[in-house]
Amino acid sequence: MPYASFFNQFYHLSHFAFAFWLLFLFLPRFLFRPSGPDGGERFFHRLAGIVLLYIGVGYTLAFIKLYEVLALLAVLILIIYRRSLFRKGGSRIGQTASFPGVVFYDALDLGFRLKLFWQRWFSHEGRLMSRGREKFSHFRQELSSKILLLAVLAAAAYLRFYDALIYAAPPLSDSYVTLAWMKYIEERVLFHDGIYPQGFHITLATLHKFSGIDTLYVLKYMGPLVGLLITVGLYFVTSRWSKNPFAGIVAASFYGIFGFIWLGTDWERQAATNSQEFALLFLLPSLYFYSRYLQGGRRGDLWAAWFGYAVIGLVHSFVFLYAGVGLGAFLFAALLFHFRTLGKRVLVAALSGIGALILSLLPLGLGKLLGREINHGASEFLNSYGDVTFPVLHLWDYAGLTALLLMLLIGLILRFTSHQERPELFAGMMALFFFLLYELGGHYTGSVVLATRSGSIWALTVPLLLGFAWSYLAGGLRRLKFSSKPARIEAILLVILLVGLAYHEKIKPILPYKMEWNAGVEQYLRIAATHRPLTWMIVSQNEGYDLALGNGYHMYLGDFLARYDPNRPPLTRADTEEPDRDIPTEIYIYHEKKVFRVSRSMQIYQILAPTYERREEENRRFKEWLTAYRQANGEPEIYYEDEVLAIYHISLPNPGESKPFLARHGAKRSIRRRRWVLF
Repeated sequence: MPYASFFNQFYHLSHFAFAFWLLFLFLPRFLFRPSGPDGGERFFHRLAGIVLLYIGVGYTLAFIKLYEVLALLAVLILIIYRRSLFRKGGSRIGQTASFPGVVFYDALDLGFRLKLFWQRWFSHEGRLMSRGREKFSHFRQELSSKILLLAVLAAAAYLRFYDALIYAAPPLSDSYVTLAWMKYIEERVLFHDGIYPQGFHITLATLHKFSGIDTLYVLKYMGPLVGLLITVGLYFVTSRWSKNPFAGIVAASFYGIFGFIWLGTDWERQAATNSQEFALLFLLPSLYFYSRYLQGGRRGDLWAAWFGYAVIGLVHSFVFLYAGVGLGAFLFAALLFHFRTLGKRVLVAALSGIGALILSLLPLGLGKLLGREINHGASEFLNSYGDVTFPVLHLWDYAGLTALLLMLLIGLILRFTSHQERPELFAGMMALFFFLLYELGGHYTGSVVLATRSGSIWALTVPLLLGFAWSYLAGGLRRLKFSSKPARIEAILLVILLVGLAYHEKIKPILPYKMEWNAGVEQYLRIAATHRPLTWMIVSQNEGYDLALGNGYHMYLGDFLARYDPNRPPLTRADTEEPDRDIPTEIYIYHEKKVFRVSRSMQIYQILAPTYERREEENRRFKEWLTAYRQANGEPEIYYEDEVLAIYHISLPNPGESKPFLARHGAKRSIRRRRWVLF
């Protein structure tokens, strides 16, 4: 079945959606019970809490080599059972045990008192109808904003999911690292390529265990979904802080649809699956909960904020740095303008941030305990320094800075005139700190990390500022009272703005760069679906290692050419007389007629150029090997062929009870392990 076909995508998307609903929407209802009527607050509170739980359980089970579906289910059921039965001691157990009897006798009693029963029923029904009318009236008032929000989210989803639904090849080079690391987690191997935060990869592995589909589909779907959830989070934070849903829609639109204005080439990361974007999902909602705690002192807000910060620390260290900067900005604003009233809360919030920092360092200690070193690629990138220039500011950056100044000015006016507890000072101070780190951090420190990654945070901040600017503009229009339906006027103006921008910018789906031919990945899925796990092997380049890992075996083309003599019986080593019994019986050899190359305009091309030259030489040698093989053994089966790629299938005699060499020697799925390079 073709990868992009409707039935193929429907089948895999439905499995993925069910697993996501079960793990991140349904089960959290039994584990976390945030108070308050705001559905958005409950969602992000539960999401941060459940992700933190999965990461903690994943680390523990992988460390003790018990990371399996049944073990995960047992832990979750135990936690749910303990919360429901032991939360209030023995009395709770007694109440639970006697509950069926109470229901039975109460129903029996009501059976003899039908009149009272119907009176209670109609009284309750009347209250429900009255409450329903109130909710429907409120819904009608917000109908325009809800429709507009759904349209914006639908457009953002289309831009992000297009590549995942049409093309099988993983996007960007980092996707292969993510794919391999989530598979290593499933094999109960921590820090396989060095110490690096594994929180996101544990989350992906958990999702895969409950979805029942190939890991490639989980990888392809999760990235766009995370980008969409970041957009939802931006709407949530902006609309709550500004108390204007249209302001949230403005922020969501500028990030979800027009984010390329600030992200530039990093815009394609919105359609890829990376730990940085997953950490960004929790950044602004966590800061929102911290501001709520500093203003209201609710313990539930503090827990929600801490959950989010702990997840960020366990997922991506750089985003955690910005999370610390954001919290520092909040605490600075609280001490500067609310010292007398918020002093104790500032201390508690600071201690919670320190607690999240300590928790985020635990994987480092665990890795050292396992004898691992810091991941080479990450360490090299972190310690990269150079002559970094100031980022170039454009029109929309200046628009965001203007909104920032307006926000701080209004916050100061409200603070010293009406003494209102408004979030402008907190959000404005946070945005100011983010801008200073974006504009000055890379230049004055020379850090390549700050210079290349700070733009992702600034791209999240500017839409927030523009949303606040819209709320101030809408507030001014409401005071003019030129219309009895200001929400409708606001919606019309916003539609005009968004349609005009979309027409001017020529919006197109995100198509990130790839590392291999799309047809090769589609054929991997076909091979994996045809054979049972660990009964087949792919012979190809580096990318095939990550695809086949955990499902089949993989050998590098160069190793294949050096190992097997084409003039002897099929796949016979030079030092033996019979076909190799240390490999599976179904062999698929990838021959690139035209070696895949990334665009020469990309920075990584110079890094990959020697690799491409080696691949050209190996494919030339394979053509010679194939000619000799045909003369000695006849024409091999052509499993797939197009103008750039040919895949040859060689089926060996069944070795009987003999197991492949790799199966006899543990979980190594490749003849030669490659060195990881993180771009």
